[in-house]
Amino acid sequence: MQAIALPVTLLAALGVVPGVTGPLVTGLLVTGPLVARAAPDVTYFFPGGGQRGSTVEVTVGGSFPDWPVRVWASDPQVSVTPLEEKGKLTVEIGPAAVTGLVWLRLYDKQGAAAPRPWMIGAVAEVSEEEPNDRAVAAQHVSHEGDSLQTITVNGRLQSEGDADVYSLSARGGQTLVADLDAHATGASAFDGVLQVLDPDGFVLAHNDDYRKLDPHLAVEIPTDGRWMVRVFGFPETPGQQVQLAGNESYVYRLTLSTGPVVNYAMPLAARRDVPNRWQLVGWNLTDDLREISLTPPHESALLVLSDDRFGRTIRLPVVDCPLLVESEPNSVAEPTKIDLPVNITGRLDTPGDHDVFQFDAVKGETVLIEIESRELGYPLDSVLELLDASDKRLARVDDVAEQRDARIAHQVQEDGPLRVVVSDLFDQSGIDFVYRLSLERAKPSFRLATEFHQAVVKAGETTDLTITVERSHGFADPIEVRVEGLPDGVSASPATSKVGEGSDTAAKVVITLAAAKDAAAASAPIHIFGGAESDDASTAAHFAVPGHPTGLRDLWLTVTPPSD
Repeated sequence: MQAIALPVTLLAALGVVPGVTGPLVTGLLVTGPLVARAAPDVTYFFPGGGQRGSTVEVTVGGSFPDWPVRVWASDPQVSVTPLEEKGKLTVEIGPAAVTGLVWLRLYDKQGAAAPRPWMIGAVAEVSEEEPNDRAVAAQHVSHEGDSLQTITVNGRLQSEGDADVYSLSARGGQTLVADLDAHATGASAFDGVLQVLDPDGFVLAHNDDYRKLDPHLAVEIPTDGRWMVRVFGFPETPGQQVQLAGNESYVYRLTLSTGPVVNYAMPLAARRDVPNRWQLVGWNLTDDLREISLTPPHESALLVLSDDRFGRTIRLPVVDCPLLVESEPNSVAEPTKIDLPVNITGRLDTPGDHDVFQFDAVKGETVLIEIESRELGYPLDSVLELLDASDKRLARVDDVAEQRDARIAHQVQEDGPLRVVVSDLFDQSGIDFVYRLSLERAKPSFRLATEFHQAVVKAGETTDLTITVERSHGFADPIEVRVEGLPDGVSASPATSKVGEGSDTAAKVVITLAAAKDAAAASAPIHIFGGAESDDASTAAHFAVPGHPTGLRDLWLTVTPPSD
């Protein structure tokens, strides 16, 4: 991880493993057999995060047959220490920690719990204080007579019927921004609702399901006074009864601000090794927070923009292709001409807006078109259409699987221009209806996947890792799959997947982990890589985490003592 001094703090989160060679592999989920004996199981962390540079006491929900446990964190700037009381930890967050998600995994000599997200913020934080379920008992989160700037409240809906109310001082003309982080980033299993109440307790604004199941509000305050924000929720999976839900695992982080808040950057990506300039878009922004320029470091896969002056972290992927920001006119009659590959940032500004991009295609090639908006936390329900030169529709895609973002893979039938049309399913629009659109010609590729997050092997025994190899776009070379980072006394021979075992399909290979009889007990992350002679790119493989498409690269290995 790398820090760069700028008008805002820029942190580059690296997506490569130094010294590792092999082809680019994405989306890996790797594991071995289920743990035979009880290992830790985590259902929640409370609070769900902390401020960078602070130390936080955290309660962990779940089961812990052996206490104290040990804790692994994905950011080396985060140090976790179990306390004497079962289920209690202290989390020390270094000043250089990357804001946003950090992953914590509890483990003991029997195995590891699945990693769970924990949030690191850049602004001041407070904890919820009960009772605060009514407007008359609202918890005040700004000093009397002082206008709120930015603060994060760590709370939870502890029981059925629970609602939490917070009051703040605000001035007329300010924009109050309220964001609830619970389901989408914190893995809390509830559907949250936000309301802004006026000083008399009447509802001024209401929101549900802005960022997936998490709500967001940006409301202009009409008059000076003591305003309120109310949080309540319903079960993630609706039931037959309609009532306010609560559970000790319904943990949330509520960020409130009448100060600067950055919503996104234009463009929504960074280009490697060249100067970049972004326009920052949000609320209550001062002139010095509207633009930033820099050149990303060569090795960066992700840039994280964070600053104590605004209450949101901006994450930008670093790409190797040209970047384009859409501008009008941009329609079927006047499409924007583009060359592939390209990464486009656009916005639907008016109701019924359609953005159109035209490129020249070659017969026989496969063109990949993908749009991101909902997965980035914005409300666009995207529709992608592909048209030929005569405006004949070749493809139309709305949702893909359970995702609201769309993608198209199209094999070109004849030379000529093609047009991509971006719209919203319900013809909605606005300043936050932004998207990132990538277009490229398909190249042979593959990915690896299995089902679990860990493996356990006893000294003197073996265990198998079953890995699915998924080939795409005619990837025909043999793929060698190997394990790296194994502790002393544990070995694994590579496995090879050949094209006849899964060309443009899925095939399985098995790697056998063997622990020597005298192998010492161990608990540590290991990594899986795939390689082919025709591809010299390198990266660590990742395993999927529900609700977080970027996944993690650290499979957990536990070596236990031999059987009696």
